[in-house]
Amino acid sequence: NTATVDFTITKANITPTVSIEGWAYGENAKQPSVSGNTSGGTVTYTYAAKGSDDFKTATPTDAGEYTVKATVAATGNYNGNTATVDFTITKANITPTVSMKNWTEGSRASEPVLEGNPGQGDVTFTYAKQGKDDFTEKKPTSAGRYIVKATVAETANYNGGEATAEFTINADDSADLTVTSPLTSVSRVTINGRVVSPANYIVAGGNVYFTDAFLASLKPGTYTIKVTDGATTATATYRVENGGIVGSVVLSATTGDAGVVLYGLLAVSSTLGLAWMGKKRKED
Repeated sequence: NTATVDFTITKANITPTVSIEGWAYGENAKQPSVSGNTSGGTVTYTYAAKGSDDFKTATPTDAGEYTVKATVAATGNYNGNTATVDFTITKANITPTVSMKNWTEGSRASEPVLEGNPGQGDVTFTYAKQGKDDFTEKKPTSAGRYIVKATVAETANYNGGEATAEFTINADDSADLTVTSPLTSVSRVTINGRVVSPANYIVAGGNVYFTDAFLASLKPGTYTIKVTDGATTATATYRVENGGIVGSVVLSATTGDAGVVLYGLLAVSSTLGLAWMGKKRKED
């Protein structure tokens, strides 16, 4: 006699593991790998944001935290299985640079120029004197040496960063003297008794505008300027120091009621470009 009985050889289970290295935004994506795939079954990789079940085949590119899932297909002798591992695409670093052209005090200020901001992060420019760290958003206007600092905010895919550059606001060393007189016209101008050639000044509405070249030729010292229309003479005294003049001198007539006499001590500092002017009321 004979007897039969059914029996089953079941498929073996596998315990795969998956690994992947993170990378920085903008770099080539790293490829995941599976170990423990004893069966050699086909592996499919899918990705989702960490904590999400919305797995897709597309490899993520933006900075963030993600999960890669390796799905190993079943074979004739092995069951299929999956494996959960997290990885991170970090934000990319930036290397911003900033530059700022010099300008002369009193002229239009330069604007800082920033490069190396691929994420278009918000930028804040602050300023301080060289050697100081009290940065402020107020752009300086006085002559001196300064530092501009550009602070770039982080974005979704890029870290923030900072960059600094030095710049100079040059002193206005050009002679800039305007003489305002009570005269309606000017027929002659003298400095220290010497007649000044009309080529060295311009008359407009009774005001006398000396040329920079002429004033720059004056040596340091005290000068008396007289402006006349033939009948009335206006006089003022001023000083030239450090090779330049900044400001204006108002002359009052020497005949009749002279009113207020203004006199100026005008100077250009070699480093600061400062100007001083005092005033004195004529006694009644």
